[in-house]
Amino acid sequence: MTDTAVAGDSMDCDLLVAGSGAAGLAAALTAQRAGLDVLLVEKAAVFGGTSALSGGGVWVPGNRFSRKAQQGDSPERALQYLQSVCGNNLNVPLAKTYLSHCVEAVEYLERVSDLRFGPNPIPDYRAELPGGIAGERSLRAARFDGRKAGDLLPRLRKPLESTTIFGGMMVSAEDLPDLFSAGRSPRAALRSLRLLSRHFLDKLFNQTVTRLANGNALVAELATAFVQAGGRIWLETPLQHLLQDQSLITGAVVCRNGRNVVINAGHGVVLAGGGAPHGTLRDSYDHVAAGIAHHSLAPVENTGDLIAAGQACGAVCNSGLSEPAALTPVSQVPLGRDTCGFPHFFDRSKPGFIAIDQTGRRFGNEADEYHVFARKMICGTRKGGRMFLICDHRALRRYGAGAVPPFPGRLSRWVRNGYLLRGRDLAELAVKMGCPVPTVAETVRDFNACAAEGADPAFGRGTSIYNRFIGDALATASNLAPLEHAPFYAIELFVGDLGTFAGLATNENAQVLGADGACIQGLYAIGNDATSFMGGAYPAAGITLGPALTFGYVAARHASGRRAGRRPQTDGANR
Repeated sequence: MTDTAVAGDSMDCDLLVAGSGAAGLAAALTAQRAGLDVLLVEKAAVFGGTSALSGGGVWVPGNRFSRKAQQGDSPERALQYLQSVCGNNLNVPLAKTYLSHCVEAVEYLERVSDLRFGPNPIPDYRAELPGGIAGERSLRAARFDGRKAGDLLPRLRKPLESTTIFGGMMVSAEDLPDLFSAGRSPRAALRSLRLLSRHFLDKLFNQTVTRLANGNALVAELATAFVQAGGRIWLETPLQHLLQDQSLITGAVVCRNGRNVVINAGHGVVLAGGGAPHGTLRDSYDHVAAGIAHHSLAPVENTGDLIAAGQACGAVCNSGLSEPAALTPVSQVPLGRDTCGFPHFFDRSKPGFIAIDQTGRRFGNEADEYHVFARKMICGTRKGGRMFLICDHRALRRYGAGAVPPFPGRLSRWVRNGYLLRGRDLAELAVKMGCPVPTVAETVRDFNACAAEGADPAFGRGTSIYNRFIGDALATASNLAPLEHAPFYAIELFVGDLGTFAGLATNENAQVLGADGACIQGLYAIGNDATSFMGGAYPAAGITLGPALTFGYVAARHASGRRAGRRPQTDGANR
């Protein structure tokens, strides 16, 4: 996969792709299948980038499932929805390009690889707004047998350890209902048992996890198809700087095995390095500047190197975003001497949970989408210091919390290492959190009284389509239940992100733009290295991976001289 001889300290290729997440792999595979000689370089020792850590969801309005399930879904309706959510920050030309080509891109990638997408019933996050729909616009990558990846499998970036169970078992969104309901449904218990049996047999006979799910499955399938098509991947090969001949990008210098290598790329360079969640951009976040802790879940290698390389050649970054990053609440999970972030997407919304600040009061709707909830955390943290997710014993054993598994998982480990705070009553828990005991008691008492009636007059929890979807469909009220079964538990929450929205300015072909608004010939930016056309909003599940795949496809088609919109061939020559 990675050991390719280099003549001297230079080599030629048609297209150089820097970055091995979904965006870079989509571009590399599309260009290779179009007949180009493609070299993909990756800074890290593993491939997959942030995409490998993700849920593998893509937002694709008008896909085959939404066309069937949702009467009237169309690019025009999806654009109306984006305008409803994003407002004046929406880049309308790029949004139209995306909506015109996202279905084409996904269906093409399915044809040229083992990548398969299935329906995802999750609604648009603001489905009640004009243009929104209550499900099927998002797709999710199907599971993949990692044995098909061959020698690539050991080089695949593993998912966050905090999000796996039983020593690395990946849990997809379609697995969660059975795991949550195993104690209440014999059918769910049987399916869960089969799932666990497959995992343990895998570990026993293969000494590794081969049942890949979520983003891991997505990038493994794309990389496998790329290499099978004749593409090359060089790991541990950071891009040093771009090569520029007047206004034309002609290649780049990369560092391989400790030596600089000149890569001459006749059709250009594609920047797909995952943005700058660990770069200097983070220091400019308003809450970080105010001293509030921030923990990115993206790989530490994503420091914005490629954005800086583009800027050195005259590229500019877009401004005016409502948020510079895709925010999410996270907790810090102790793993030996290190910690690993856990994204709190769903547990907050379940019956028997509330979130409070250090004053002991709730600060928002716990079932809101993670991007919105994290912004409320920022506002609350300024007022009340630390944040906690709290629940009672029944809720914890039924749903789990953060990295703590539901029944029959053990709790002692998490209490012992301090990740899970436990109190015999609310007063003891409040003391451990450093919150005023009377206020915590009052907050829970008021919440319980309303939750028993199935209502949340303070913040409207459970009133939106998305709220109810991520709750518990089997519960009396999908998002609400009193906290009344001792002992009580808490996990400290922090503001984090899944990646950045701020990046290089691009046009409809994914070409990078200079200060004068003209494109820099031979230079493309995709994924989180390009500014999100949604302007810092997070309208639905899969709004980062969807554009990553689509503009990776669009960039490759443009670089190969084939305009997106024409049905691509799947049997192009490969060198």
